[in-house]
Amino acid sequence: MEASVLAALAAVIVAFILLVLPHLRKQSLSQDNRRRQLPPGSFGLPVVGQTVGLLRALRANTGEAWLRRWASEYGPISKLSLFGLPTAFLVGPATNKFLFASTALTAKSSTSFNSMVGRRNIRELVGDDHRRVRAMMVQFLKLDIVRSYVASMDDEVRHHLRAHWDGRTSIAVMPSMKSLTFDIMCTVIFGLGRADHAAGLADEEIIDNVMFMMVAAHDTTASLLTFILRHLDGNRDAYGRVVAEQQKVARSKAPGEALSWDDLGKMKYTWSAAMETLRLVPPVFSMLKRAVEDVEFDGHLIPKGWQVLGAMNLTQQDPAIFPEPSRFEPARFESPIPPYSFVAFGGGARLCPGNEFTRVETLVAMHYIVTGFKWKLADGCDGSFSRYPMPSPAQGLLINIEPIDTTTTVAAGISK
Repeated sequence: MEASVLAALAAVIVAFILLVLPHLRKQSLSQDNRRRQLPPGSFGLPVVGQTVGLLRALRANTGEAWLRRWASEYGPISKLSLFGLPTAFLVGPATNKFLFASTALTAKSSTSFNSMVGRRNIRELVGDDHRRVRAMMVQFLKLDIVRSYVASMDDEVRHHLRAHWDGRTSIAVMPSMKSLTFDIMCTVIFGLGRADHAAGLADEEIIDNVMFMMVAAHDTTASLLTFILRHLDGNRDAYGRVVAEQQKVARSKAPGEALSWDDLGKMKYTWSAAMETLRLVPPVFSMLKRAVEDVEFDGHLIPKGWQVLGAMNLTQQDPAIFPEPSRFEPARFESPIPPYSFVAFGGGARLCPGNEFTRVETLVAMHYIVTGFKWKLADGCDGSFSRYPMPSPAQGLLINIEPIDTTTTVAAGISK
């Protein structure tokens, strides 16, 4: 009898441990979370939330305005619901630093993106795995290695312009730049040997991160090159300074001589124009992460499992940091800017390892476009764009082009 009573008592205790305690713990955590204040805001309608409104705004190229209104109403940290999930929305340099530095946050990519590039890509990795793969990519993209790519990039750019621009009167810039940057990535990546750059990585990691670089590098740089041409077309002074800078470099070269690393160092204003383009039209509209544990920021709780949306584009158009933020003014980048106010290339441990590669690729392409052609928007092309989610210009940004005689003077070259 005693044995059966003890057995029944033991069963009750086990059931209590398995069923009741987790519920009490969950309730305690829920009460604790309520004590730790959630960000202000609204989740909107169940499931739908604010998803439809934001997507409509992105299609109409008013996404920045939509997010700015939300931030104006609720402040630099707020909550909303996107794609059926609770989301913390963050704006400002301090939040940018938090997004890049916090170990409680990890990147959140779409299933389709991870299916395309693989689940072991650097964007998805955290901790030791991220550091290990990043170390490999830095070897491939470190300064002395990138320096050796200049000649290959020079050859690819000249070949592309001869094949696709020479003899034509108009060109759709975005498709052309995508083709060019893809060819450059193929030339560089498939010219590498495994032993020098990928020691210690599994085959899956090598494949996934090569795919990631192909997707990330060629799309983002193509966008940059497309929109720098768009903005230079609309700003005669900036265009004139870029042309003068590039023609000065061209006059120092023998006919047919390739650009050198030292030549790129003389293209400071051209790179400032590229940075200003990235400020105005960042290829990546925002940064989406996921909280892998409860984390606090600025006195607010971001619970585990929440999405975290960082709107870097709003910070980059903050008039308190960038006066007259809608104006294209490359000279902004001739002086230092506040930390984490411009994060087109990431920050902290998440600083893009390919930023120097992008700089070289952009400057080489701009040199040959600017010294070889004059351009203007074609009739019927207003330079507008939508986001899907990257910026996609109407008609691929159709421009009329005219070849420049290599004997043309600087003064003649800047007349459009």
